[in-house]
Amino acid sequence: MCKINIENDSITNFNEVFLKLKNEYKINQVRLKSDKSIIYESLEYFFIKDYRFKVYFEIQKSSLKEVILHWVDGELYKSDWENVNEKKLNQEIDVLKSFYEKLLGSAPVKGNRDYFWKKKWGILSIISNPRDFNVVTYIRIKNELVG
Repeated sequence: MCKINIENDSITNFNEVFLKLKNEYKINQVRLKSDKSIIYESLEYFFIKDYRFKVYFEIQKSSLKEVILHWVDGELYKSDWENVNEKKLNQEIDVLKSFYEKLLGSAPVKGNRDYFWKKKWGILSIISNPRDFNVVTYIRIKNELVG
């Protein structure tokens, strides 16, 4: 299991984390997108404080474009279609928003179906999809080259 630090204005070097996982065969390529970027899935869970996440990396032209986090201990991740609803979706958004507010030391900007924080290392967004009852954290990294 890996630990990630995204507190205040610092962030773990995801490039190094990605390369370490790749070298240790703890990552799988899951799909190739139409823009030729590749999505990789970590075979290990990542921890941010006490929150456990499934992590995906998007690589495009030898650059780390995005890191995608799915909170695996959240109610939505553990629920089946019979037990999900709009209330659970909103509760999960509120829990993650509060978690990131404390972690990043600031309130987010509210979008249409998302909240986001602009930091010097990139943008962290919580995005909800009410159609499939999904809440995802996206971290768009500024200029990370994969070695």
